[in-house]
Amino acid sequence: MTEIAEFDNAGAGAASSAGALIHETVEQLGKAKLGLLPNEWSKTVGTDKIAPEFESTHKTATEAENKVNGNTRKEAEGHFLEREGTKTIQDLTPNSSGGVDITKTKVK
Repeated sequence: MTEIAEFDNAGAGAASSAGALIHETVEQLGKAKLGLLPNEWSKTVGTDKIAPEFESTHKTATEAENKVNGNTRKEAEGHFLEREGTKTIQDLTPNSSGGVDITKTKVK
């Protein structure tokens, strides 16, 4: 939960604490409905292949996150498309205390 607050502490744009929380809630609920256990990402493929279970639950969770954040996560492009048309790049870096440092950079 401490890491979730860091999304807001890093400033406006990209992911928010509310967006991160809804993403994880929706994603974990989807996994549970599919019968996946904690830390299990697929019942059908090994770790060297794309898991259809992960793809479907992550997509649904990202759609919910986008609604809460008011922007669109463009994962393949590596940025968030903000409501006003700007882009925000968000970087998460593990830190020595076991959490993450989050930086957000606005780009045109």
